[in-house]
Amino acid sequence: MIPRHTSTPVLSINRGWAMYVGPVALNRAHQHYAHQIAWSLETELVAIGAHGPVHGAGYLVCSAAVHRVESSAWLQTIYLAPEMQGTQWLVERAGGSLAVLTLLEARQLSAILLNWREPHASDRDALASPDSPNDDVRLALVLRHLEQGLHSPLRAVEVAQLVHLSPSRFLHWFTDSLGLPFRAYVRWLRLQAAVRSLAQGGNLTEAAHLAGFADSAHLSRTFVSAFGITPNSLAEVEITVSDNEFPMRQIAHALNAKPTGNAFSDS
Repeated sequence: MIPRHTSTPVLSINRGWAMYVGPVALNRAHQHYAHQIAWSLETELVAIGAHGPVHGAGYLVCSAAVHRVESSAWLQTIYLAPEMQGTQWLVERAGGSLAVLTLLEARQLSAILLNWREPHASDRDALASPDSPNDDVRLALVLRHLEQGLHSPLRAVEVAQLVHLSPSRFLHWFTDSLGLPFRAYVRWLRLQAAVRSLAQGGNLTEAAHLAGFADSAHLSRTFVSAFGITPNSLAEVEITVSDNEFPMRQIAHALNAKPTGNAFSDS
């Protein structure tokens, strides 16, 4: 998924998580919508949070924690939707804010991501953990409807009717099946669609329209909130979009933590 050696920055965006390999832009104190795991095998990093700087091979930053990074090195950075099941270990390890990673942990993270292969199963089988064969059919119907309807508003109450569930039951079932709540899942689908459009040469306005954002400004705000960079900065970035499942258990184990929840596991 991520090349061992590359001279071109790479962004891989998936449903609920993303990975960026590339240089750090000059940055001021900022915060992300997503949790962040970042590391470098080239040099020590300095991350400055609310309680001062931390020095190490990498760092964990919780969603919405204000921070800035001082480094001229390339980083490998993982972004995780805070709503994703199984991320509580990260919040605990980071103390709700910012924590440092050792060089050994950084090396383990690099090895895991380098060896992580695309799932052999279909997207539906890789992402879902259905309760019955009937759920396979219902989940496929819902996913197809969402992906085909990104250009317009997507409301849970309307999607629930497709699978003959009450809105409350549908939201519970959806989260259990995919590891992300409905709204968060749709947000990542829209980001995927927008990034795919930009990678194919579309401009911000076209990408925003195709992905169902109100306008290019809305897309830019959402993108910056998630990744800390603007969509315009993707001009020199190699972009991939996929449905790869996040190796939650392997990553948590490498960082001496135990994931919570049963979704997005890689047993």
